[in-house]
Amino acid sequence: MECMPGGTLADYLTREWTPCGPRTGLSEDEARYFFKQFLEAVDYLHMNHVAHRDIKL
Repeated sequence: MECMPGGTLADYLTREWTPCGPRTGLSEDEARYFFKQFLEAVDYLHMNHVAHRDIKL
């Protein structure tokens, strides 16, 4: 993640969410995209017999 332009997913979410501001978080399409990516990554790990016990953003 250090090589990703724009920072980590946690950085992106922090920038997108502002209380009482114009942006109140991810759109439904953005959230669906990120959740799908997360599920595909976990599925890939499981197919390769890898279990991760400390998944974070």
